[in-house]
Amino acid sequence: MYYWKTHDLASQIKAGDTSEEMKKNYYVATSVIATAFMYLAIAGGTQDGIATLAECILLIVVTVLGINVTFKTNGGNNGVNYISRVVMLSLPLLIKIVIFSFLGGIVIGIVAGASGEGSLALSQWGVTIVSVLAQVLFFWRVNVHLCYINT
Repeated sequence: MYYWKTHDLASQIKAGDTSEEMKKNYYVATSVIATAFMYLAIAGGTQDGIATLAECILLIVVTVLGINVTFKTNGGNNGVNYISRVVMLSLPLLIKIVIFSFLGGIVIGIVAGASGEGSLALSQWGVTIVSVLAQVLFFWRVNVHLCYINT
């Protein structure tokens, strides 16, 4: 299994060198990371209702657009193994995005702590921005790798 080198995984998928068990293993690992990250996000989420609503709406929009763009990149209805490809590519990408999000959280905490009075609002909107950027980054990288696989 590839945990970091997404391009190497994309090359293996392109070559057709993936078993059903390998696909299942990527699905299990991706599900575990996604579930753990979701609980971390919920535990450290925003307290501001407007920021939470904005984050929710933006993430839904990015998800719907991202899935539709990557589906089209994979060939649409004529594409091959869209779900398994996305799930497999998700593992190394999610690992990188979790690290990116933690680093973003640290930066937000430092900036919010240094700003004084408005730090709560700043940190809540910072979390919203990092969440949306992480989602955009995820779908962008999936799309890049699907383009590579399908060429």
